[in-house]
Amino acid sequence: MDLPLRSCVIVIIFRLVDGVFPHLGIGPVR
Repeated sequence: MDLPLRSCVIVIIFRLVDGVFPHLGIGPVR
């Protein structure tokens, strides 16, 4: 897996987690 795609996937995962657990506030973009 190349780096750009990996970074995109990581950001998407963080946004999904932040959407499911907004009280944690671990998402990179609010």
